[in-house]
Amino acid sequence: MNDQYEVYQRLVYTVLKKLNVRKPYEDYLQEAYFIYDKCMNNYDSTKSNFSTYFTNQLTFYYMSLFRKQRDQSSRLALLGHYKDSLFPDPISDLIFLHDIYHLA
Repeated sequence: MNDQYEVYQRLVYTVLKKLNVRKPYEDYLQEAYFIYDKCMNNYDSTKSNFSTYFTNQLTFYYMSLFRKQRDQSSRLALLGHYKDSLFPDPISDLIFLHDIYHLA
């Protein structure tokens, strides 16, 4: 990794703690490096300090990531709720057909 990134890595921990992210942080640290690299390429020194720019970009990235994960997990939970109606159990179908045949 970049030696300069090591200086800003404590900001990553600060952002993760601010967003109440639980350990382990390894995946988030790797993603933070990509955000750091992007920020280094896009940084304009006339607008703000790099640490402020990096912290803001990282915070927005993590918030977006967590929102996408939350939305995806809620969709999967909803799909799990309707899974039985989409893919009926073949045993219950057989019992149902047996009941219709003998009781009709």
